[in-house]
Amino acid sequence: MRFNTVAVAAVAAMLPSIAAASPWTTLGRLDALAAPPLASCNQRLVNHYSSAKPVHVPIAVTYATNGSARLTFAGDYATLRLFAAGDSAFASAVTTLAQTTSLPGPAPVPPAGYRLVMVNGQPLFVALPPAGATLDPANPLRAYGPVPAGFMIDPANPAMAFRILPNGQREVVMRPLFMLPTLAVPPVQPVPVVAKDMSAVVQTGLNASVSINVGLMQPSGVVETRSFVINRAALQYFELQQSCPL
Repeated sequence: MRFNTVAVAAVAAMLPSIAAASPWTTLGRLDALAAPPLASCNQRLVNHYSSAKPVHVPIAVTYATNGSARLTFAGDYATLRLFAAGDSAFASAVTTLAQTTSLPGPAPVPPAGYRLVMVNGQPLFVALPPAGATLDPANPLRAYGPVPAGFMIDPANPAMAFRILPNGQREVVMRPLFMLPTLAVPPVQPVPVVAKDMSAVVQTGLNASVSINVGLMQPSGVVETRSFVINRAALQYFELQQSCPL
């Protein structure tokens, strides 16, 4: 009997110590928490929209002095789909991000002496107006020549300039019209996405929310971040639970 007691004690001494913790208790649904999460405790999220009621464990939690908390969850496509519970538009956005393999390339840079403008919804390189000329506000492909000394542009018609003579009469002149040269804009080549960093962020408190953040990395190392916030009505499906050390 003594041998068994010593053996049990020796085995117990070899086992790592495990801090005792209370059972998981509910703090309520995200849209109406009954109590704030405590920094001294652990939190997890239970998704009640799915019949399997998956449990999400945060990888980081930041607590605010007003009692709210920000929980960050590592994500992959399957996890983010679960977070999209009850919001079809949100789920569609997650699916689109998961299937994204390329991003639009950078905007084309106009050559020297040209500018990029949109004409009938299409990009076009348009030459800069000559020195002293001004653009036609109604047509980006036209410019009017310099205003003669002593004259002013007619506010009602930029193609005209006028001045008031000493006798009070109005002298009007036509400004020269320039049709500005144009160049076609080469098509923008898509940039492949080489990596994705997905996460879900849950904010508790008065401004409770569930958002999905996806970073789409290009070969150059540039990361384009897309964020979507779930419909607030769907917060009722998420239950926040807490377990505290004893």
